[in-house]
Amino acid sequence: HVRVGQYGSDNEAIIDLDDDADKNEVLVVQRGSGNTVDMGDDGEINDSDKNTVKVRQFGTDNDATVLLQEDADNNSLKITQRGSENNAEVRVVDNSNNNTVKVFQAGSGNTVDMWGSDGISDDSDYNHVMVSQRGTNNDAEVEIEDGSDRNQVYAAQAGSDNEIDDIEIDEDSDYNYVMAVQAGSDNTISDIDIENSSDKNAVIAAQLGMKNRLNVGITNDSDSNTVTSTQAGEKNRSTVKINKDSDRNTVDGTQRGSKNKSTVSVKRFSDRNTVKTVQKGSENESKVAIARDSDKNSVKTVQKGSGNDSEVEVADNSNNNNVTTKQKGADNRSKVFATDSSSRNNVTVNQKGSDNASR
Repeated sequence: HVRVGQYGSDNEAIIDLDDDADKNEVLVVQRGSGNTVDMGDDGEINDSDKNTVKVRQFGTDNDATVLLQEDADNNSLKITQRGSENNAEVRVVDNSNNNTVKVFQAGSGNTVDMWGSDGISDDSDYNHVMVSQRGTNNDAEVEIEDGSDRNQVYAAQAGSDNEIDDIEIDEDSDYNYVMAVQAGSDNTISDIDIENSSDKNAVIAAQLGMKNRLNVGITNDSDSNTVTSTQAGEKNRSTVKINKDSDRNTVDGTQRGSKNKSTVSVKRFSDRNTVKTVQKGSENESKVAIARDSDKNSVKTVQKGSGNDSEVEVADNSNNNNVTTKQKGADNRSKVFATDSSSRNNVTVNQKGSDNASR
């Protein structure tokens, strides 16, 4: 058992568990500003298993760095930071498996970085990461790459002007599960990217509040992924792009409230994808575009309320797509465009209510 307590400013604690240093318990408590806990540059957990490390930092401008590498398995790490402008950086690399990392931050301007530090990578599997941030102007980034499979990442933010800057599943990383939740206003999930032959991953995104933003991209031969998003509030924006030979993906988006916008693009050579958009409220907009040479996709738009707009476009040489639009309420408008060179597409528009228009 190792316990370290530091009080004041600009203190540093280095934790180095190396070469079969197993089943240790470490607690570091720092109070003040500009303090550092280093388990990533001068210190690390390397080829060591079943260790428990807890880091508690109270104050401003503190930094905690965690590196699990080279077959570091079944370790448990918990970082708690209370205050402003704090930073936590986490890396799980080099075939490190079954580790649990929890990061809690309360305050403003805090950052959790699993991006620039490569996050979970290099065939690291079955890891569990949980990030919780409360306050304003906080930022979290997550990356899973290089054949890292079956990892679980949970990121939650409560407050305003927060950002989950990037969630990326990349380079043959499969069967991963990511959940991102934001509660408050003016929050952003700027990019959820599944790319480069990453298959069968599941991403769930939920935003509760006003003027939130969500962007999702599935690209570069990434197949059979599932993305589910929910936005509740007003003036929210959701954008989804499926492109570059990405097939059999499922995207299910729901928006509840008024003046929300949803945009879905199925780019060239992307086939057999299923996209469903549900909007409940008034003055919402939904746009779906299927680009040329994309076949056998299924697109369904459901709008319930008044003054909603739905637009679907099927471009040249896109065949055997199924497009369904359902609107219930008054003053709704539906537009469907299909070019002459596209064939065997099935388009259905169903409107219930008064003063609706379809063309």
